[in-house]
Amino acid sequence: MNKHTSSLMSVVFLFVASGLLAQEPMPMDRQAAARLEQLKKIRLMEILKMEEEPSLRFFSRYNKHEEEMRGFEQRRNSLIDRLQQMREQDATDADLQKLTNELRTVGEDAYKTREKYLDDISRLLTPKQFVDYIIFDRTFLRNLREMMRDVQRERMQRRMR
Repeated sequence: MNKHTSSLMSVVFLFVASGLLAQEPMPMDRQAAARLEQLKKIRLMEILKMEEEPSLRFFSRYNKHEEEMRGFEQRRNSLIDRLQQMREQDATDADLQKLTNELRTVGEDAYKTREKYLDDISRLLTPKQFVDYIIFDRTFLRNLREMMRDVQRERMQRRMR
């Protein structure tokens, strides 16, 4: 990564991280989520090193998949909220079972959608790019959380001095 890209990434990270740290107790707001998604796409472009045309096809599928997965997550959360309400209201076992079955179906559908997406992008990417994507997908948020914890730790240490 050249010096300019590294500097840009540092600035973008600090901008995103500061927004995320400010929102930590609450769910991420739309603006912070959009900044994080942009950062993720920039990092993906750097890692995959794709030409323009394959990149457009890849990100078209990527964006669609991310939207579908957000939909599954919203549906899952909604069902869990309903289960919590039903449990507090002492719902019948049959009603609880019906909703838990629905929750399982959402999970299965999300899994199938993910598998189809991975199959689709494996045709667009070289085997090395595909492996790089899989690794990146797993580590991106983990690394971001670690960096945010480090920033938070530094802030706490400065306050204690």
